[in-house]
Amino acid sequence: MKVTVKWTSKKLELDLDVSESPIIFKNQLWSLTGVAPERQKLLLRGVQIKDDTDWSTVKNLQEGAQFMMLGTAGELPKAPVEKPVFVEDLSKNQAAQIMANAPPGLVNLENTCYLNATLQCLRPVHELQSALQADGKSFSGDAVTNIAVSLRELYKQLEKPATVDAIPPVVFLTNFRTAFPQFAQQDNRGHYAQQDAEEAWNQLLTAISSSFGSNGKSPVTRYMGIELEHETTCDDPAAAAAGEMATTTETTDLRLTCHISNTTNNVHQSLAEGMTQHLEKASAALGREAKYTVQSKVKRLPKYLTVHFARFFWRADIKQRVKIRRNVAYPSELDMYQYCTKDLQDKLSEARNHGRVHPDLAADEGCNPSGVYELCAVLTHIGASSDSGHYIGWVKKEKDDWHKFDDDKVSPIKEAEVLKNSGSSADGHIAYLLLYRAKDVEAKPASPSDA
Repeated sequence: MKVTVKWTSKKLELDLDVSESPIIFKNQLWSLTGVAPERQKLLLRGVQIKDDTDWSTVKNLQEGAQFMMLGTAGELPKAPVEKPVFVEDLSKNQAAQIMANAPPGLVNLENTCYLNATLQCLRPVHELQSALQADGKSFSGDAVTNIAVSLRELYKQLEKPATVDAIPPVVFLTNFRTAFPQFAQQDNRGHYAQQDAEEAWNQLLTAISSSFGSNGKSPVTRYMGIELEHETTCDDPAAAAAGEMATTTETTDLRLTCHISNTTNNVHQSLAEGMTQHLEKASAALGREAKYTVQSKVKRLPKYLTVHFARFFWRADIKQRVKIRRNVAYPSELDMYQYCTKDLQDKLSEARNHGRVHPDLAADEGCNPSGVYELCAVLTHIGASSDSGHYIGWVKKEKDDWHKFDDDKVSPIKEAEVLKNSGSSADGHIAYLLLYRAKDVEAKPASPSDA
């Protein structure tokens, strides 16, 4: 039900779910006001709402009810302008992070490694952070907006130069679970359940994209959107003879999916196989069911390309999504030229052969003008199923230096070790999501043919 909460001079409009504990509602208020639940005094017509209050016993609780909240937003103690820090005062993890010049990690708030790994792996998309900063929205009664705002504030904390301690993403997590209740599921012991990182990745990007509204292309689509062209042709020559033409459709997605069979060995093989699909449907020309081939080509490449390994499938006998542990190699440099339409290939050739960006691609903010990518983040999983085990994020720093984000533990690692997460060790971490970033176009000296 829609309710209003009056706090100081502000009036907040929120959705109240009476099937949930009041503490959930108070956490939502915390994310909007900065007043922690233990500092809140929530009243409805003079009656105080406590953490364990049964909503069904509250009088005057109805659509449009107006609550009053008392309490002041907490403020973290301010450190001196220059505070000496001694190595002996630091924990082993803090000292290791300083020595490695490592960024801060994120605290696991009970089975939230799936979300921590996702947040760390998306940090290389700097344009997304810039767009969130420039957007300037504030917390409101809109759950999607609150995700974007709390993500902006969380990334600001992570980017602070002096931040060493791992950050508990409480406000962001509260808003994420409010918008997507499936991530607030609990087991029969009352503990928060493990979730699928790929689902969290998709929901987060979809929410951020929606927060920018429908006016023009969102930063998510601009920098991460892949445009595909699909040509569907009937396999039976009789259809063409009867006048049936091939049909062409276009789609935009935020990822490419690599399906894994018992013969899949690497990303290129899986991508190539995925560009050709077969299906059966009714043919108007033949008046019966017929087999069709769908041939897909990439029409636009984004600056950041997400590749998803479809490593989990549903086993009806055990009623669980289980993991495909096959070793599928992925490269540190990915060339997408062969998967593109002829028109896009011609435009990409300008950068590839002559070191200059085609005018059409120069005008397309957020695209990849060469088709060549470098690996910049990997999200891995260890365990038997997507809703169990553990997730870790691996993010490139520079050259072959990377950081391994295991929740609050951050450590340096070399790229060669990151590439081993292909499934070569069935009991180890296996890549689930890859994030590639467009390589810079290198200028080349003009040749006589360019004149």
